[in-house]
Order: sequence, then C-alpha cells, then structure tokens
Amino acid sequence: MKTIKSRITITVTGLTIACMCTFSVYAGGSKSTSSTSKSKPTTSAKKVSKLYKEGKFLADTWNYSEALEKFEAAYKLDKKNADVLNMMAYSQRKLGLLDKAFKNYKRALRLKPEFPEAREYLAEAHIQAALREAKILKSYGSNAEVEMEELIKCFLDAVLELNLSQK
Repeated sequence: MKTIKSRITITVTGLTIACMCTFSVYAGGSKSTSSTSKSKPTTSAKKVSKLYKEGKFLADTWNYSEALEKFEAAYKLDKKNADVLNMMAYSQRKLGLLDKAFKNYKRALRLKPEFPEAREYLAEAHIQAALREAKILKSYGSNAEVEMEELIKCFLDAVLELNLSQK
C-alpha cells in the first residue's frame, strides 16, 4: 500500500507539472469575444463588460461564489459571450460544480472553437474529476488495489503522452 501511495504522489505531481508546462503559454488569459457590435457598445454590452471585469477580479482573488454570480448575470445579458461562459465554468469548477462546468466549457468552445484558455480549463476539469474518482477508489482500500494500480498506470501514460507530444 505504501508503494501505491508514493506512486499516486508521483503521478499527481507529474500531471501537475505536465499541465503547467503544456498550458503555461495560455496563462495570460484571453481577450473579450462578446458577440455585440464593435462600433458602438450598447448599454447591455457595457453592463456585460462591467460584470465580466468584476467577476474576473473576484475569481482572481479566489472569491469564486461571488465571481459566479457576476458571470451568471453577464450570461443572462449575453448568452453568446464565450469569455463569460468560460469564466462562469472556471468558477463552477473551482467550486466543485464539475457537471455544470463541463457543460459551460463546451458551450464556450462551440462559440469559439479555437479558445486555448477554455480548452486548458476543460482539461483541468477532467483532471480534477479523475482525481476525485481516484480518491474514492483509494478509499476502498485493499478491495481496489488492482484497479488503483491500473489507474496509476493510466495517469503515468497520460503524463508520458503529454511530454512526448511536446517534442
């Protein structure tokens, strides 16, 4: 059981490092992609922008519940804003609301298919979900040793695949 614990630690560390290396390029965030006209912002577009900026500040300061409220309010005004959907999903993910986050990351990516930040956050949500399941599996103790070994192998293979694809 001790080797499983150390392999889990190594695997999680490896996944974290691989994700940081793979996605560090996108750490700067994204530009707004509101579907509103660029010529003259409407009152609604200004309100969406204000709510987005407030939500982003709250998310950047780890106030995810309050951030989520801002992004949800912005979404009610502009349902085609990929940035709002992305940050709404980000806040949901940080609050552990993974099912809602998955749905909203996918919506953001439908609106803006080449959206690196949303793609990164979606991948992070999948890792978060996998780790949640791994913790549950681990709690089964000796009844799940074989399955835990297989899962660890899968995590290690994923890290190797990421590292190989970067070359």
